[in-house]
Amino acid sequence: MSSHALYAHADVVETLSMLSRRHFRLLVDLSPAPLRSDPEFESVIAPLRKAMFTGFARTAAVVRTAAGRMQVSRHLRSDGIDPHVYVDEEEARTYLTGP
Repeated sequence: MSSHALYAHADVVETLSMLSRRHFRLLVDLSPAPLRSDPEFESVIAPLRKAMFTGFARTAAVVRTAAGRMQVSRHLRSDGIDPHVYVDEEEARTYLTGP
């Protein structure tokens, strides 16, 4: 993982930490991101991923492919997060705006 990408993720996590998350719903669009499963990437991104997705009233992720959906769902489950991962952004928005 490039240092630029690492700092970008860390910046997002830092910005989100300033929110009272339980009052917000989060949509993370991962569709432009390439699928990666190398150990170096996973060891760096795991704590950032958990920090990014935790504490919101609802969270959803959008990915480009079914394989991406499986990968992100697996990671979120391993982080103890109920995965709501969609290939269709409209479905993700429907989930986020639901009761």
